[in-house]
Amino acid sequence: MQRQEVSDSKNSKTFPMGNFLVAFVRHEPFFAHVISRLAHQASTDTKTAGVFVRNKRWYLLYNEEFLSSLPKEKCFGLFKHECYHLILDHCTNRAHSDKELWNIAADLAINSLIPVHELPDGALLPAQEDLVAQPTTNDRDIKRIVFEINTIFENLPPSQSAEYYYKALKEDKDLNRLREELRKKKFNLCGSESRSLIPIDHEGWKYENGENQIQGRLNKILQSAYEELMEGYNFGSLPFFISKILQRRFDYNMNWEDALRQITFGSRRGKKRNTYKRLNRKYPYIHPGKRYQPTANIAIYIDQSGSIHNSYLENLSTLLSELSQFVDFYTFHFDVDVDTGSEQHWCKNSSVQMQRTRSGGTSFHCIEKHFRSRPEFDTCWILTDGCAPKPPSCIKKRIWILFPKFRMPFRVDAGDSVVQISK
Repeated sequence: MQRQEVSDSKNSKTFPMGNFLVAFVRHEPFFAHVISRLAHQASTDTKTAGVFVRNKRWYLLYNEEFLSSLPKEKCFGLFKHECYHLILDHCTNRAHSDKELWNIAADLAINSLIPVHELPDGALLPAQEDLVAQPTTNDRDIKRIVFEINTIFENLPPSQSAEYYYKALKEDKDLNRLREELRKKKFNLCGSESRSLIPIDHEGWKYENGENQIQGRLNKILQSAYEELMEGYNFGSLPFFISKILQRRFDYNMNWEDALRQITFGSRRGKKRNTYKRLNRKYPYIHPGKRYQPTANIAIYIDQSGSIHNSYLENLSTLLSELSQFVDFYTFHFDVDVDTGSEQHWCKNSSVQMQRTRSGGTSFHCIEKHFRSRPEFDTCWILTDGCAPKPPSCIKKRIWILFPKFRMPFRVDAGDSVVQISK
């Protein structure tokens, strides 16, 4: 299933990978994005398909003749199977010492997540009868061993983790005895060789050095697919708990208040003034030295649409009162236009309250136009639900502050940052 050696496939039946990916992205956009970011290699050395590492790069190896014989939905299931190996780290930091049992345990866990009608024939499924097919041999002992192994798989509960299945198989005394009998018969429990009962092989998961670099490249593949799909919240049939795993893995958002504190202090610029309390480096005791006082003028535009809850404004007001000891804030209300009459200056020891002055409609274009007319501002913050078309690129740093359960409907510019308010 997953041989690392690659050979030419001149005489094999071709598989239209490009056309398949077009159909795949319509049904399973997340999995299709992961597959499209792997290097593809057609080969007859593998019986089905698999993912493997070569020269610190991730590859998808597939047998064109086998894929051409499958209906489209089973091809979907096969590639989803390979994606799950990557998502769940089965081939990197979750691997175990007994590779033969780990191969089986990983497949048992993954196939529980895929609909049965999408799985190719011969896929391992827990709590199913006759998982292992009888080999082409007249040896009665081998047939007996296959029957007993099928009984062990049949008694395993479905929908468990790979570690659960690995531990259960590792501690099963009957399976250990049967594996020893297979070795005496010169049979393998699993592998790509002809004398293997279960035709799966993850040899391509082996790598000797560069583990951190290999894991980093895998994370980059998964993160790029996750971030691109988050814009439309379209993960296809990806289970909810898997999407939460990806969210914990790739959402590096700190507490929104801490994030705004960090952004505030990073926005300050030095303001110079003369002082005789500091020595002039070039002319000491002749000319005064310089004192640098970090400061900043930050413009905050507050959305006045009905989805903006007053409690969020109260929390922001408390935070601005704290941070105004270090920088100056200027708040403006906006809907389809910026309300210049709502301007409020938040400075040290000031006490300002937020009150609504507009309602209905949202446009970000008016914000950029107003921000460019006020060159004294260093940074632009936009407090909004994000429900409006994309504005022009900002001439300075721009921060989008989103309310809970809202997402940006467009891809923000490279220089912009997004802070999500938590509940």
